[in-house]
Amino acid sequence: MKLTFILPALIKIPMGGAKVVYRYAEEFAKLGHTIALVSPKSEGYRLRDLLKTGAVKFRDWQHDVEDKPYYDTPQDVEHLVIPAPDPKFIPDGDAIIATGWQTAYWVDAMPETKGKKFYFIQNYETYQGNEEVIQYTWKLPLTKIVIAQWLKRKAEEFGEEALGPVPNAIDPDEFYLIKPIEDRHPSIAMLYHRLSIKGSKEGIEVLNQVKEEIPELKATIFASRKPRIKMPNWIKLEIRPSAEQLLDIYNKTAVFLHPSHREGWPLPPAESMVCGCAVVAAANDGIQEYVSHEKTGLLSPIGDVNSMTSQVIRLLTNREERSVIAEAGRETISHYSWEENAQLLEKLIINKL
Repeated sequence: MKLTFILPALIKIPMGGAKVVYRYAEEFAKLGHTIALVSPKSEGYRLRDLLKTGAVKFRDWQHDVEDKPYYDTPQDVEHLVIPAPDPKFIPDGDAIIATGWQTAYWVDAMPETKGKKFYFIQNYETYQGNEEVIQYTWKLPLTKIVIAQWLKRKAEEFGEEALGPVPNAIDPDEFYLIKPIEDRHPSIAMLYHRLSIKGSKEGIEVLNQVKEEIPELKATIFASRKPRIKMPNWIKLEIRPSAEQLLDIYNKTAVFLHPSHREGWPLPPAESMVCGCAVVAAANDGIQEYVSHEKTGLLSPIGDVNSMTSQVIRLLTNREERSVIAEAGRETISHYSWEENAQLLEKLIINKL
């Protein structure tokens, strides 16, 4: 099978959705398929597209982002970096897959020679732009495949059928337990994101409140870009840490804080869980795909700083309970497999060809 994945842009920073696409490209190549990964440098040829591209380049310069793909191209995968999502730059094939709302419009407009058209839905992305424009992508005549049960239900709300879910997974060779769970000192890790819907400001409020109750607390925040807000001096900040650095951070951490309001099937909390962290999270739909309250993590109402603070303090002051929850979470995530998920995704695609 000749299959093409269309990314929304040239991905130069860590991005969960892109990491997932790269992984499926790798797994499909291992299964013997001919895979092309396509990264447009611009959304089109219009003046506003070119101005947007220039603005992104300037922002990248401000944040010391290199002008090259962040993720390595998988073995036996062709990575095409093209000027714009123009059909003349995209290979003909059996299937072409949109991987984000912008790309759904591009794929819909492609000639039939590019292959059967699919839309791999990883989140309900209305926070990224015009809500009506983004919602309309769910009604385009593309075969939709989702990564989570809640996204399948969302498709049904629009009167659409979605295949799956095909959930994410964590590579056991990339993230794994090194330091015993019970031996960890009071410590928290958190991902910072500039979008307000990710809840990072609320997360920092939680960290500060916990610090008042547990003065010896240590915290590490990691981010893809420099934060817009001033970070408290006592918090360690890591910009674009490598997988090896993240492995070390997770294994030194007792609690991973996930304050995001909306996620599809979030990777960082799951990464932390296989490394022995207990998760405290805002109860967004995505985290509930694999975290069960009081069993594999602790969930709070979205945006409730006091509740998240209370949950973190509860785990940091009760080593036995934290260890039980962390171990249950680690066991849960260990059952997700990229190889098995790729075979499921392959079957769904082939059945529609």
